[in-house]
Amino acid sequence: MSILTSIPTSTFLGSTHHNVASAAFPVGTKVSVKQDAATGVTAGMCTFIYMRYDRGGNTPAVVGTAKDPVQLYGNDTGDFVSLTPDYSDAILYGPGAISIGGGTDGATFPTDDYYLWFQCGGPICNGNAVALATSVLDGNFETDTNIVAKDLVAFVSDGIIGENTTGGTQEIPALLGDVYGFMVANSDDSSDDIDAMHLYIIDKFAS
Repeated sequence: MSILTSIPTSTFLGSTHHNVASAAFPVGTKVSVKQDAATGVTAGMCTFIYMRYDRGGNTPAVVGTAKDPVQLYGNDTGDFVSLTPDYSDAILYGPGAISIGGGTDGATFPTDDYYLWFQCGGPICNGNAVALATSVLDGNFETDTNIVAKDLVAFVSDGIIGENTTGGTQEIPALLGDVYGFMVANSDDSSDDIDAMHLYIIDKFAS
């Protein structure tokens, strides 16, 4: 276990450690921050993990900005230090996280093979100024259907989170390894998206 000799500065989006060519922290480093309850915010401990980004077959980049789901990347060399938004290159049932983008505004794509922070656990960090320079995770997450409170969700395709079921309209969870997180409240409307405050990520990365 690595003991940090410094902490992320200028929030998790700081340019000295986020989206950089050389890792500023040991890969797999996890840091948790407390998020207080507020309007549109779910209270709890928000956990971030430091990993390398691999865009996979998404060339040019088409997903990977803030609010896009990513999952552990698998290749033939046993390289398990990267997260990818490319569903076809993700490890089936592997641990997942949420991208916070490659810049300070959340709208910039991370650079391929660069190191950066991802949120891997807890309620979506959309209101804690200590953790993020701006509320880059605020807003709607794209889903493949309307999802309601207590539904389990999974990474179903590039940039999309979906309901985790055995098929059809059944509300029975599929393999637990496929679970990405769960809903803490009903969606605001019937459209295919969910508000940030409704999503809670289950941290499945080894501590």
